[in-house]
Amino acid sequence: MEESVIEKELKIKNNEQAVMSCFQNSLNSLNCKQIKFDLQKIIETIGSRHCNQAITMKEIFDCIKQSKLSDEMNEELYMKMITCATQRVLQIPEDLYIALVNGLIQQRKEFVLTQLLQYKVIPDNNSIAAILLQQQTSIPCLYYCGLDMLKRMKNYSKLVDLYLMNNNISMALQIANQYSVEIPSTKVQEYIKNYNDDLLLYQLKLIFPELA
Repeated sequence: MEESVIEKELKIKNNEQAVMSCFQNSLNSLNCKQIKFDLQKIIETIGSRHCNQAITMKEIFDCIKQSKLSDEMNEELYMKMITCATQRVLQIPEDLYIALVNGLIQQRKEFVLTQLLQYKVIPDNNSIAAILLQQQTSIPCLYYCGLDMLKRMKNYSKLVDLYLMNNNISMALQIANQYSVEIPSTKVQEYIKNYNDDLLLYQLKLIFPELA
């Protein structure tokens, strides 16, 4: 079988500029099959023991991001990048994960996203957790995925803040007590102004006498 253009370029040592130019031409062709083939060949090369090309995953990602592909095709390429890079233990830039998460949310593919989160294709990360938590009203299931992510990362102070913001003061206190998270009384006072649970308010004043 005859070698493709990208394969020939990849065999030439320190040929990064020509390889990326070739990949850019592939992106401009809008031929999804060809783009995926070239993408895989590049990642296979930079992930091999005998790599002779100084091309980073970030460079590949930036090249795709700046192209004129559809959102759906971008999403397919991001998934291809993550899959190929994971198999070759290559470092994947955080921006790539964020772009994939944002793309899936915009296309209302929350089922696909929850599957990727569940099987750890998308790793636990504070930036990703923040994006998921922003979906509280629009896609509640992703909000809870964000909460679970914070728990796995043991970011208990952020969890306490979120529960306080949502007037779930009892849960905030439970986590704070369990994981020794300090809650300033001024912060509690800020969130109980419009709280009508007399029993909870009484309990809070026992914990924070300065609220009385």
